[in-house]
Amino acid sequence: MEASNRLDVTRFGDHTDNQLTDKFWETGGRYHSLNLNKKNITLDLTQPEGREVFESLVKVSDIVAEQFSPRVMANLGYDYPNLQKLKPDIIMLSVNAFGHDGPWKDYRAFGPGIDTLSGLTSVTGYPDGTPVITSATFTDIMAGFNVFIACSAALHFRKRTGKGQWVELSLMGSTTFCLAEPIIDFSVNKRVKTCQGNQHHFYAPHGCYRCSGSDNWLAIAVTCDEQWHGFCQAIGKPTWVKDKKFRASSSRWENRDELDRLVEAWTITREHREAMHLLQKWGVPAGAVLNAKEVLLDGHLRAREHFKLVQFPQIPGMEHVGKRPHMGLPWKMTKTPPMPLKASPLLGEHNYQVLTELLGMSPEDVSQLYEAGAMAEEPAGIEKSTSLLRPYPLDLLKERGRLEDYDTDYKEILGI
Repeated sequence: MEASNRLDVTRFGDHTDNQLTDKFWETGGRYHSLNLNKKNITLDLTQPEGREVFESLVKVSDIVAEQFSPRVMANLGYDYPNLQKLKPDIIMLSVNAFGHDGPWKDYRAFGPGIDTLSGLTSVTGYPDGTPVITSATFTDIMAGFNVFIACSAALHFRKRTGKGQWVELSLMGSTTFCLAEPIIDFSVNKRVKTCQGNQHHFYAPHGCYRCSGSDNWLAIAVTCDEQWHGFCQAIGKPTWVKDKKFRASSSRWENRDELDRLVEAWTITREHREAMHLLQKWGVPAGAVLNAKEVLLDGHLRAREHFKLVQFPQIPGMEHVGKRPHMGLPWKMTKTPPMPLKASPLLGEHNYQVLTELLGMSPEDVSQLYEAGAMAEEPAGIEKSTSLLRPYPLDLLKERGRLEDYDTDYKEILGI
């Protein structure tokens, strides 16, 4: 559910084919990757008519999920006690930066701020450099895992007892779970973990090594003598096994900087995927660092049908987009086949469907909501501007090009 004057922020930033159409709010790349198979309705909860519809939806729902700062739902009159009055067994999910209690509860933050405050940034980066913020909205991903578990537990509890409850989660709290080892190390040993790059605190060689070509890398993690022997055989250096600097795990770690230089002297002469396959044959944990293009065209993922082709919505000015690959579910179930993927919904696309089918309203009743301004299919107060685009820098475009420039037959490879 969205309000037409407060759209989902993922609608902006990365637009399909880096173009702004007249319906520019419908082409955000992140929005279309995150909202497959969902339905979209618009409601203005500041309008009496919008509130009436929302309250009717609560009465037929299992979970009300929101991710506002704590004041918002309370100010709207829809905090958990008030939702319980509408439906006594309702489950409410609230997710925000710092939770609903504590001195920071009214602070607001996005992923980068949570990265730092959770302690995560203190251990990501290189020893001689500055801390590095993750670029994959790691905090949101961790929150998603916890939300799934917590809501499943709440639904199970309601099935047993008939009672709902309030599930309240902070991004900061869920991210600190990733810092269990550093926190325990400090509490027991009074040691503060710092950035160590890709090195391990007792394994070597352990890191990410440059390979031939432009910006190609290979991750290697040798964790025992058996793997070390296999590594030495694979790269044609069997004498390293007897070298006093490298023959034992402890000595390899003590001489890890020198060992890293020697390992990279070999990897720099190899193509990253070819080196990965060679080391794997000798029982050495190794993985090529794949970029987005390589992941999309990877034969293993294609064999597992990881990517599904989804027809892009019919938006004026974007008819040429056609089918594009999207990630399906990463798991398979023998008795439960996955649902076919459907494109992410347009703004207010399911207003009539949801209200007529779920609430039994007539089409005329829904039309009156449009007339009252409680529903809409176009945003209010948002102007078309090139500032909404986030194009690649020119030098990066020249280096990377479009996907078509990588593989002229990529559509044939993907079956488009």
